[in-house]
Amino acid sequence: MAKFRLNPDTVFELTVPGDPDPVTYDIPCPTTVSFEEALDVFISECAANTVKERVLGALSVTGSFSGEVENDADLELVEPGVSGELLLQPMGEVEANIEISSETFEIISRSVAMSSTGLTTYTCNFAMYDITISAIPEPD
Repeated sequence: MAKFRLNPDTVFELTVPGDPDPVTYDIPCPTTVSFEEALDVFISECAANTVKERVLGALSVTGSFSGEVENDADLELVEPGVSGELLLQPMGEVEANIEISSETFEIISRSVAMSSTGLTTYTCNFAMYDITISAIPEPD
């Protein structure tokens, strides 16, 4: 599991298909993001099979992110079913720092809590596929 506490410099963008061009949105006021990785490992249990080596299965990454907003309209960007390409730079655009991207990112569920002061907090669960984790490249 990996967990990041986010700050005002964090880049957390979702690019969704649009007509005619894709549209990029900032995830509204994110505060934390957590990743859960699971790699299925199989070993044949069939007595007739002579090969008993481990076979790696599919890598899946799920997780959750939380945030807070003052305007409920911002929650439209984090509704279940919203999907697209993800770009996450937890520390902002700091060269040689971590960058996580995914060609397919989908919000699976969302919970919302509202306060009497007007602040709304939310938590979304997601699934990611085609993931790249790298260092932010140095400028040319």
